[in-house]
Amino acid sequence: MFMPVISFIGAEAVVTPLEFLGFPAMEKKRVRKRYRNASLDLQLRKARTRAEARILLAAKKAVAVPSVLFVGEDRLILEKVDGALFSKLPGAELAKNLAKSAKNLALLHSAGIVHGDYTVSNQILQPSGVLAVIDFGFAKISNAPEERALDVLTMIKSLPTRQAQKFVSEYAGFSKNKNIQAQVNEILSRARYATQQGS
Repeated sequence: MFMPVISFIGAEAVVTPLEFLGFPAMEKKRVRKRYRNASLDLQLRKARTRAEARILLAAKKAVAVPSVLFVGEDRLILEKVDGALFSKLPGAELAKNLAKSAKNLALLHSAGIVHGDYTVSNQILQPSGVLAVIDFGFAKISNAPEERALDVLTMIKSLPTRQAQKFVSEYAGFSKNKNIQAQVNEILSRARYATQQGS
């Protein structure tokens, strides 16, 4: 039985808490883009939904992520992860758990997974103290150093400066990638150059 409550609207999908087979769950339904051809849009939504389900199954072997309960044409039903969004934690609590976040990202990268939107808003600190990663809508299978660096950059942009520096240091330790800061700086440098050229 499905019991929708409140929906959360993202860039690509609507996420709705519900009950699935007697368990609390979340439905993630990809919404149609009206500017695209209807047939092509459905194909894209199907492909991205299946891809996200496959990546979640792979990611579950490395870090805590929601279990996939059902895969439809353009929707997933996922286990509801209880806890506090990382973005809502007090500064001291966030800082205390920052190493867990860095380790999770390093583990995902070691598994060949790039998250695509790794921020404090896509992680949940569970009551057990385990930090779960959510929203793999932009994730992909990749070992490209630049795409890994982009994940790190996306995360540090969501953090205060002091904590951003700590995150990079922790990630470098867990990933054994001592060049991560240089890779992030290179991306930032190119972005600044592109901005200057366009102004």
